[in-house]
Amino acid sequence: MFTSAGDRSEFDSQWTGPGQEFDLFVVFYGDDDERYERYREKARWITRRKGSKYQNFHHFYHAHPDIVGRYRRFFILDDDLAFDGGVEAINRMFAVAKRYRLAICGPSFSADGKVSHDINAHRPGISRAYTNFVEVNAQLFSRSALDRLMKWLTPDLIGWGIDFLAIWANGLEERRSYAVVHEVSCWNPHDHDKDHRRELDLIPEVERRQAIWENHARSIGCPVEFDLVEYAVVPDARATQPVIS
Repeated sequence: MFTSAGDRSEFDSQWTGPGQEFDLFVVFYGDDDERYERYREKARWITRRKGSKYQNFHHFYHAHPDIVGRYRRFFILDDDLAFDGGVEAINRMFAVAKRYRLAICGPSFSADGKVSHDINAHRPGISRAYTNFVEVNAQLFSRSALDRLMKWLTPDLIGWGIDFLAIWANGLEERRSYAVVHEVSCWNPHDHDKDHRRELDLIPEVERRQAIWENHARSIGCPVEFDLVEYAVVPDARATQPVIS
């Protein structure tokens, strides 16, 4: 699991602990030495570097192929997400991705937090929904799917459009490769919950992130965006209530 974390994140207290079945890799873009040491105690690997999440992952991926090569799946997360169920929920994400051989998947998002796209909104009674979109803030990749994305990912991209790029790089025609996992839900804080200050806003050229993406997409023949589609819904066998779709 990979995240790029700053001075205000509390991810380490929520994502790590007893029962953890995954390793944690962190790029620290903050300035607080005490916070860095706190993260270091929980991470398998950590370093310091300024930049956005995927800018820092791009550097990590290319600078440390020896580490990347040891793992079959990578969960790349924003550092402010909180999972309903903590470590157990993250373990379940990996288990679902492996069991159903998902190329890319992500958790559903609780209505108590920010839901940017209706297709990702949590729906009880569902195991997973096969889609053509997994939001950039919480993407779990198989190694082969990640490698396909990284062929096209450039370090100037600042979040915007990478969710579209990942699907395009792995095949827009696929119907059972990408899913929103409703067995797991997470809470994504609203912008107003962040004291009117987002770490993203500190990144150089952040105000141009949409234009940067659109220029890159056109240069490689990738759609700038596409309609979000839900292809099929699978009920959760553990559910006690019927699924309404």
